[in-house]
Amino acid sequence: MRNRKFDIAKFLGILLVVSCHANFPWFIEGRFFHMALFFFITGYLSEKSFEKPFREFLVSKVKTLYLPFVIAELAFVGLHNAFYHAGLAVTHYSFGELWLAVKHVLCFNNTEMMLSPLWFLPALFFVNLLSYGLKRELGDGRWLLVSTVLGILGVMNTLPRIPESWEFDNGLNVILVAQWICCLGYRARSMDMPRFFESFSGKCMAARAVVWLYVFNRWGLLTIDMRTNTYNPVLFWLIATGVGIYLILFLAYWMDKVDWLAVAFAAAGRASLYIFILHIACFKMICWAQVRWLGYDGESLPVWGNVSQESGWEVVYILTGILLPLAFSALVRKVSGVIRRKRKKTA
Repeated sequence: MRNRKFDIAKFLGILLVVSCHANFPWFIEGRFFHMALFFFITGYLSEKSFEKPFREFLVSKVKTLYLPFVIAELAFVGLHNAFYHAGLAVTHYSFGELWLAVKHVLCFNNTEMMLSPLWFLPALFFVNLLSYGLKRELGDGRWLLVSTVLGILGVMNTLPRIPESWEFDNGLNVILVAQWICCLGYRARSMDMPRFFESFSGKCMAARAVVWLYVFNRWGLLTIDMRTNTYNPVLFWLIATGVGIYLILFLAYWMDKVDWLAVAFAAAGRASLYIFILHIACFKMICWAQVRWLGYDGESLPVWGNVSQESGWEVVYILTGILLPLAFSALVRKVSGVIRRKRKKTA
């Protein structure tokens, strides 16, 4: 049975990710704890999956992480030249380049600019495998110790870069840091978080978390990009990650008590993968319309970034980047339901 509170937390997390990519003013200075939140939630919800035999565990991760990555990437690779003619891509793929892109995708390597956020799926895949192995071989106590050591080494960028590796830089160090956060999420299951959220101390901690995050952002104390393993400075990132994850879980706990809000946010959280995959493409749709019909400069249209930094447009980007993927997710579920019913009738 799904945990609705964590579905709400996923939506709050993806809202932060989309807001950051849309250059919403509050998020320009630092990326905070956005991606760390998802690794933490993965660890928290992994108790049953870590108990599966390895083959079953691996198949489940291939289905939920590798296949969505490959399907999305291959779809965008197939549309790449169409995007080029629309001004949304820098280069035109020859047949050889197209085949090379396909091989990169099958090797779990991101190729398309509009799918840059999908670095997260290969990272999460290997984090799951590493966490599964460490947990099964070492047990909970030693796993935490080894995971912490590896995480610290990862934060310090001790492992060498791999030439022609994953699209995200410092891939091995990213995985070490992420599996540490995943382990902390797994260990957090033993805590009575609902009781603490209800307490006066828990509410005071949430208020302090807001102050901490505001101070970090207001004075530019954070430059965070988990994709490139950049944590500047490391101490502030560790604090911001801890208080940020706590604040999101605190908000999710209380939002779950407002039924209509919980239902809406949880449904959006269950579709967070669609938002991850499609929100940059949705941004580019708005950018294309701005260039085509409103006369904006199209220099940044085929590269990372939005064509307008004017106040107000970031809200349009955010709404489009969330609502269109949610609509697409609903359509996919509808079509899948129709197909399943037809199969049952013919069976």
